Amino acid sequence: MTRFKRIFAFMLCLTLILSSFAGVVSASDDVISPRANNVANVYSDFVISDGEAEVTLSYKGYTGVTTGARITTTLQKRNLLVFWKDVTEWVDTSSSSYGTFKHTYGVGSGTYRVKITYEISGSGGATDIIEEEIKASS
Repeated sequence: MTRFKRIFAFMLCLTLILSSFAGVVSASDDVISPRANNVANVYSDFVISDGEAEVTLSYKGYTGVTTGARITTTLQKRNLLVFWKDVTEWVDTSSSSYGTFKHTYGVGSGTYRVKITYEISGSGGATDIIEEEIKASS
């Protein structure tokens, strides 16, 4: 009976090992990547220097497809290590297929972040919604 248990355990381990390799191989063949309908790319940058926070935002859509953008940016300051408090918010709108926006705000010492939501609309399909978050310290 002991020999049967050893053979069974060996076969079970071998089956598990072989099935895990098959999963790795098939996973690389089934890559799912999101595709935007109306925007080619977005760019966001957030830096703090000499007590001033600077946010730079840009998007590039497709000529003849992208009809506009709404970008909401919220500047937040960290409180008590895990909580964030809104400091200010900017909303930028454009009816162009591309755009660049820059904002500055005076800040004190601490850790800050910006939460950015790009909403890019056009004839390519549903509105693209891209969310980003960037942290910086002063």
